[in-house]
Amino acid sequence: MVDREKLRKLADIMINYSTKIQKGENLLIKGYGFDSYPLVKELYRAALKAGAVNIDVRFSTNEIGRIFMEEANDEQITHLTDLDKEVADSYDALIQVVADKNRYEMTDIDQKKIKMARKASKALSDILHSKKWCLFYYPTSASASIAQKSLEKWEDFVFDACILDW
Repeated sequence: MVDREKLRKLADIMINYSTKIQKGENLLIKGYGFDSYPLVKELYRAALKAGAVNIDVRFSTNEIGRIFMEEANDEQITHLTDLDKEVADSYDALIQVVADKNRYEMTDIDQKKIKMARKASKALSDILHSKKWCLFYYPTSASASIAQKSLEKWEDFVFDACILDW
C-alpha cells in the first residue's frame, strides 16, 4: 500500500510546482491504467485546493487501446473533430499519470494502424503539449519487475526520489 502522505506530497509538487495551477484554470488529468487512481485522486484534491475551476479526469488502459486498434476501421482511427481541438485548447494544463500493467500490450498490433492513430492524434497532442504539462510514470508491479525490486521497495524509491527537496 502506497503511503498516502507521499501521494499528497507528490500531487502538491505536480500541481503547485510542475504545472503551477492557478485559480480559475482548467486542468486535464489523464490516468493510463487504473493503478494510477490513488495519485489521480490526490491530484484532483490538490487542483481543487489550488483553485482550478474545471478539472477533467479521464482514464484509459492499454487493454482498451488494444481493442480499439484491433477493431477500429481507418475512418474511426483518424476521426478528429473541430470540437475535439476546441476542448483540448480549453485546458490550461495537462497532467498524465502512466501506470501500465503490460508495456508489451500493443507489440503485435499492425504498425500501420499505430502510425495512422499517432498521426491523427498529433493535432490534439500538439495543442495539449503547448500548455503546461507534466508526465509521471506511476510505480507498478510491471515496472518493479523491470527494476528488479519488490513493488513496495520500488514505490518507496520512486516516490521518495520525486518528493525529495532537490
